[in-house]
Amino acid sequence: MDKSTVLGLFPYGPAAGIGVGGENEIDIELSKWNNTCGCNADFSFWPSTGHASLGNASDLFTIHLAGGNLVTARFVWRSTSIVGTIMSGLQPVGTTANVLRSFTFAPSDFANRIPQQALPFGMNLWSFEVPPTSNQEVIVRDFRYVP
Repeated sequence: MDKSTVLGLFPYGPAAGIGVGGENEIDIELSKWNNTCGCNADFSFWPSTGHASLGNASDLFTIHLAGGNLVTARFVWRSTSIVGTIMSGLQPVGTTANVLRSFTFAPSDFANRIPQQALPFGMNLWSFEVPPTSNQEVIVRDFRYVP
């Protein structure tokens, strides 16, 4: 992807009036952030309603696809923890093969730091700071919600 392109995959409460910005959001983002972070992906987990001041728990990292261009992005969200995982290739639900990065967030004050109610899911493709230098395309091959 272009250095300014961002692919966001996320439950986001404020879109449905559940909290405000900086609350009730669980992000998996693929981006080089216009080369501002030395990374090309991140997990960012925002606190529950009323706790925006706690800030987010995040993990900025670089993944290497070894010539491939398919990834599986997944998170398992429970009331007490969130586990984000990015895997190389297309991986079926229930497997964790070819893990490129995993981030487990399980704070002791989980009721404050982890969203505690159902949130609508969003996907977006946008540019960070400057327009991309070429057309950008992302193909979502599959999306699954497993309660």
